[in-house]
Amino acid sequence: MAKIVSFTLKGHKSSVNCLSYQNETSLLLSGSDDTTARLWDLRTSKASLCIRTDSPVTSVAFGKGPSKEEIVLSGPFAKNSSV
Repeated sequence: MAKIVSFTLKGHKSSVNCLSYQNETSLLLSGSDDTTARLWDLRTSKASLCIRTDSPVTSVAFGKGPSKEEIVLSGPFAKNSSV
């Protein structure tokens, strides 16, 4: 049986709309109504990056670009945005 671990990540100021987890690196990406996306390192429970937008973030994903890892965000601010 798998062990369940629970903890709270503090940083968003409003509801979290979406999450994406990258198992290989223990990174979690979250998008919120507070118009930010945050990249969390679950080994330290801290946000290592905060991306601000001009409207709520409704979808987040990890991607692989031609030369690097990418973070893809989506929301009313743009059809798709890549940072």
